[in-house]
Amino acid sequence: MIIKKYTDEGIEPLFSAPSTAKILIVGQAPGIKAQESKIFFNDKSGVKLREWMGIDDEIFYKSGLIGVVPMDFYYPGKGKSGDLPPRKKIFATKWHSKSFRTYAQSRTYYSCRKIRTRLLLGK
Repeated sequence: MIIKKYTDEGIEPLFSAPSTAKILIVGQAPGIKAQESKIFFNDKSGVKLREWMGIDDEIFYKSGLIGVVPMDFYYPGKGKSGDLPPRKKIFATKWHSKSFRTYAQSRTYYSCRKIRTRLLLGK
């Protein structure tokens, strides 16, 4: 039902899973700027991430070497003190195992928070 709400509004899920990716980033959820622009990590956190990784926008977005599979494929909304947390039971639980099978050949995973690391490790 949640996915239908977004697709009815013309909002596509925000992720990238090219078969050529060597690095898979497991992020939290798209922010409102990312969802509105339809470009994941299109905010200050993305600038910091690319800086930390030592790559530019061209490599990050257009090289096919980077995949992004967030905990939630849509912006989860605004909470009392910031954005709401990702709805992991709707997206991560269902789609991550399918996505990760595609990346099984010893690729590098970047997990940006403790909760994602635990999920990746099956804990």
